[in-house]
Amino acid sequence: MNTYILVLLIFASRMFLTSGEYIIELAGSKRIQTVSPQFCSFTLDTIEMTKNHDKYDFNSVRLKNLAKALGPSYLRVSGTAVDYTLFDEVKQGNRIFKRETFDGLNKLVKEAGWGLIFGVNLQHRKNGRWDPSNAIKLFQYTIEKGYHVSGWELGNEPGQYYKRNETLAPDVISRDYDRIKTVLDSIPAMKPYLLIGPDVGAIKALEPIMKAGAYHSLDVVTYHQYYVHGNAAKVENFYNIHIIESVKFISQIALDISYRNGGKPVWLGETSSASGGGAKGISDRYVAGFLWLDKLGKLATMGIKGVFRQELAGGIYTLLDTDWRPRPDYWLTVLYKRLVGTVVLSPPTPPPYSRVFVQCTNRANSYAYNPGSVTVMVLNLRDTNMNFKLGSMADKMVDLYMLTPGSQGDLLSKTVKLNGKELFLVNDEDLPPLLPRKQKGDWIAVAAHSFGFIVIPEANHRDCL
Repeated sequence: MNTYILVLLIFASRMFLTSGEYIIELAGSKRIQTVSPQFCSFTLDTIEMTKNHDKYDFNSVRLKNLAKALGPSYLRVSGTAVDYTLFDEVKQGNRIFKRETFDGLNKLVKEAGWGLIFGVNLQHRKNGRWDPSNAIKLFQYTIEKGYHVSGWELGNEPGQYYKRNETLAPDVISRDYDRIKTVLDSIPAMKPYLLIGPDVGAIKALEPIMKAGAYHSLDVVTYHQYYVHGNAAKVENFYNIHIIESVKFISQIALDISYRNGGKPVWLGETSSASGGGAKGISDRYVAGFLWLDKLGKLATMGIKGVFRQELAGGIYTLLDTDWRPRPDYWLTVLYKRLVGTVVLSPPTPPPYSRVFVQCTNRANSYAYNPGSVTVMVLNLRDTNMNFKLGSMADKMVDLYMLTPGSQGDLLSKTVKLNGKELFLVNDEDLPPLLPRKQKGDWIAVAAHSFGFIVIPEANHRDCL
């Protein structure tokens, strides 16, 4: 049967479906992108590591267990305060990043199987140039302790952040990147490393810095994105189709700028639902999962090579609360890491007010899925239930991992249910079994305002073998 006849048959079948019933055809999906296992990664804010360092117990068994479940990943330590911070040195107007805090971070990432990305102070300057003296002190300590830092950043959101009412010009920033690269390359023990930046907060600041020549030094190009400001956010913003799409437009601009200036890989180096620390009573609830899962699926499809969730702990929008206990987005992220692999497939056109993304299943997990398995990410943004039929794969058995609000039963629930069972830690420090519900791919129910994963173990997809 040729493709034209198949499309006609699919269209005809849709015409006879009742409202809320849709066929999703995966037969034509093909490989369009590849991402790394660290595609979904995380941040910790520098200010949390300096101002509140005493509350961070990096020896916590609960924290270690929760972090391991999110690996492999990178942990980016940076943020606005990085340009007020010096390593192991007290200087007027600056915070201090203590040695013991750096030790704790390195211990955590090693035990969790992560890589560390660390930001240093761009505003530490002498005679108008970036002064590397404090960074060199940090580099030497890193070598002395036998640590390996996967990547380094220089400052945070240049062009948007000001100190002493002074703005750094793009050509100055570009030369500063050249200088830190020269310093790093002069220390053989620091290799291999990635130099990452410029971490712009406003996308309009990216091209001037890149055009000034920063791309010569950078290994990865980064930008930041939030949908709304936390003070103005409303619940409906978190599943509004137009707001959800805004990340697509800013990300395409970043990709285009990189393409025109060296063609380096692009990461969304800092992102969450609402800026300013998050939206109180919203960013830490079930409803935040719509923006997060859509972003992961959409940006992998577009060719973005890394997405860094702001942040692991410390604010309203964090995956963990201040006691290292999971919020709803944590459980969603664990399932994403376990189920979604590195090969990105072309997604089918989604039904109205829904999103569908497709990737090969992650085979490096405890579920031991077969080669050729496919994972479908699905989001129902409407206030009515939907039923999906997997087209030519409707006769195959599937594993469902559907997430719905917890015991509060609404979008502002503080907990989440997996296939109807509320998720909590076991003995307050271990993850419970995250088990699927099995059925045929024939009319899969997706509740109103819900999302989840559909794994097709016997898909036998040629690009996933």
